[in-house]
Amino acid sequence: MDGQEPALSGETRLEAGDLRAAVSVLRQVRDISRSLGNRAGMGRALELPRHAQE
Repeated sequence: MDGQEPALSGETRLEAGDLRAAVSVLRQVRDISRSLGNRAGMGRALELPRHAQE
């Protein structure tokens, strides 16, 4: 073992590279949502990072 506590079920730990990748995906979702005119889809997509910060 490396001395770190195991992640709890549903818990997400993001490294700097992972965060950049997540932001990139969210930007793609934003662009697609804008092109489709689907603001509700973007709102749901933005809930993921909010939950990850809690």
